[in-house]
Amino acid sequence: MQIIEKNRLKNRERKLIALQHIGTKATNALDLQQVSKLALNEILEISQFDGAALYTLAKNKDYLELVRSEGVFRQAVIDLSVLPAKELFFVLDSVENRLIDICNPEYRGVLQICDKMEAAGIKNAFATQLVNQQETVGVVVLTRRDRIDLQLDEQQFITNVATWLSVATSNAKLYEGLQTGYLKVTLALSKAIEAKDPYTCGHSDSVAKFSANLASHLELSKSDIERAYIGGLLHDIGKIGIPDAILNKPGSLTDEEYAIIKEHSYKGFEITQPVDALINISDIVIYHHERFDGTGYPLGLSGEKIPLLARIATLADAFDAMTSDRPYRKGMPAEKALAIIEQNKGAQFDPILATHFITMVEDKQQREYAVDLTDDELAVLFDENDENPVDNERAAG
Repeated sequence: MQIIEKNRLKNRERKLIALQHIGTKATNALDLQQVSKLALNEILEISQFDGAALYTLAKNKDYLELVRSEGVFRQAVIDLSVLPAKELFFVLDSVENRLIDICNPEYRGVLQICDKMEAAGIKNAFATQLVNQQETVGVVVLTRRDRIDLQLDEQQFITNVATWLSVATSNAKLYEGLQTGYLKVTLALSKAIEAKDPYTCGHSDSVAKFSANLASHLELSKSDIERAYIGGLLHDIGKIGIPDAILNKPGSLTDEEYAIIKEHSYKGFEITQPVDALINISDIVIYHHERFDGTGYPLGLSGEKIPLLARIATLADAFDAMTSDRPYRKGMPAEKALAIIEQNKGAQFDPILATHFITMVEDKQQREYAVDLTDDELAVLFDENDENPVDNERAAG
């Protein structure tokens, strides 16, 4: 009896520790993949289940979309990435949102999911819905190869995990909405740059894609890849503050005009710095014209004193400018632009990043999280025209 009681207390302690870890992750992390991975694996580690999956409700509320699965659930022989929602929620609501055995004979005539699970080789499946602030946001589905009788404390543990997953799901959806709004504002600002400087129409978008692809090629974090993309879109936002007569001048710039053009780095910094949503890309905006040898502007930073994502943007900016057509000259072939980058390693460009950029463009290598280039954009990169590069400022967008 003492051994049984000791094991019971130990199991309870494990559940409490697991719930603490999941709760901390759910309230502090915005990545639902990370939270669900932790939560589902904790369920499999502590409970009798051998498979687990998290589904979230689709926007049309007709279907449940798979977020993540663990254990034998991942080995299902048919596609379980989408499940019908209304009938499952009808049953779950009727039992006051308890953890229910959806393979129970009494539900077989009501739930199509029963047949789908059985066709997938899953003979026993349980489900509980995720509810946050009286709004249903998803479902946790748990599987077991053989029949089990769930103890009350195990059911309570899974219900508590589901509560935390409800919070995490709602937070992730809220963050996704904010990110969508943020991206829309960013795209609007990007369009404002193009309206101000029509000669570089599409340039910001291309710089964003090249920057994100290089960040992906370097296997940076997802957040850094996103920063590289947004920073690329807004790297020239400061040009909004440059007079049209100078910005759109078709010929060469005077020294005085060139000095005014160079102010766009500071002006861009002044625009992005006060905005909470843009502050994390302000270093890209202000430093994308710094050179690795310290002869760039606005501060003359050199080497690794220049932030990494700004050094990436410098490469993307220069390459797109050299290969794109402008009213005052034709774009050069990608091969020639890459040769110029090769020649300027250690001078204008970070030599290590330049090597990676050349390899990336030559191999068209795009890893996970990369922002894909369209066929039209790739066609621009490999234009057959062969003209001499223009002066540095014009070539750098």
